[in-house]
Amino acid sequence: MIIAYKYFICQYIIYMDCGVEAMKNEPLKIKKRGEDGSRIISVRIREEILSDLDKIASESNYSRNELINLILAYGIKNIEIE
Repeated sequence: MIIAYKYFICQYIIYMDCGVEAMKNEPLKIKKRGEDGSRIISVRIREEILSDLDKIASESNYSRNELINLILAYGIKNIEIE
């Protein structure tokens, strides 16, 4: 069994059962890059925040990108505007 992941929160891209019978007449399906609803943007981040993100990434085995997306998703769901 082969499972390939893209780094954005381990998003599933390819799943293929390597059994000979299972592979007959089944196309290998992959998504084109960039068609997962994500956009690439540039953001300015203070050095100390970037350093903290990298430390958390190292300790948690998440990529910097995964952490930023998790933190932003949490912040958006839990923000209160006064």
